[in-house]
Amino acid sequence: MNTMKQISVAILIGVLLASCLEKKEGFTITGHIDGIKDGTWVKLYDIDQQVSLDSAISKNENFILKGMVDHPTLCWVRCEGKM
Repeated sequence: MNTMKQISVAILIGVLLASCLEKKEGFTITGHIDGIKDGTWVKLYDIDQQVSLDSAISKNENFILKGMVDHPTLCWVRCEGKM
């Protein structure tokens, strides 16, 4: 029985190490806001961590935000500037 426990622990450690080596994918948010002026800052803000995750400048009423987070998080998108 002791050997089964050691094998189980070894498998668990292997799975944990493999998950740590897994490539993390980032996020991309592509947005469109009718009427937003070119040059308006669009910012993605992490409410829980209270930090800005990314920002972009609008062009032709569009913006793209990119980044990475470790886990799902609550965020908001804020527009600042030439609205």
